[in-house]
Amino acid sequence: MEILREIVNNETEQRFEAHVPGHTAFLAYRRFPDRLVLVHTEVPPALEGKGIAGKLVARALDFAQAAHLRVIPLCPYVTSFVRKHPEYHDLLSAEDRPRILAAEPENAGVQRADSLRLMAFYEIARRGNLTNHPDLMRSPVFQKARELYEARAKYLWEAFQSQEAINDYFKFHLEGALTSQGKSWEDAWAEFAPKSLKSFPLPSGALLRGE
Repeated sequence: MEILREIVNNETEQRFEAHVPGHTAFLAYRRFPDRLVLVHTEVPPALEGKGIAGKLVARALDFAQAAHLRVIPLCPYVTSFVRKHPEYHDLLSAEDRPRILAAEPENAGVQRADSLRLMAFYEIARRGNLTNHPDLMRSPVFQKARELYEARAKYLWEAFQSQEAINDYFKFHLEGALTSQGKSWEDAWAEFAPKSLKSFPLPSGALLRGE
């Protein structure tokens, strides 16, 4: 397969792209006047193991440096990359820097997967107007899910400053995370909901329609 020649900034689609015949890897972003939000990195299986993801991230960070933009990484790969490259640490805000640069535990992947399922559980309760339900309020698992969700929502507000964008991010990001774990929204609810609320509280397809 032909080796990557360059990274292209597709400003229309708001993503940095790496093209190899038949394949495209990309880093999706959202640009604002004072910040660059790095949302998601995707590399096709045929291009994995060639260092392309790292090249995409480095290109985006170099762009941010040249444009004097603060970087807000939402993608775990971008966060890990920044953590390992001190030359980009000054792109982070003073508030974000300690959290982003903190060393990850050995089981970080497992913790992240668990946290995403918990946030999906809370998202279902939120859309079902159940966040104040007494049985959920008494559940330590639900309180943990709320804590994780609200912390992430606060960070997303820093990134997007739009509730609509935050809602869209949660829906698509959590749905993708569940799919990658072989789970569904219904599975997340069944895993964590108390016995009194085991029935899935949303109409079929409601999350897919963004209700």
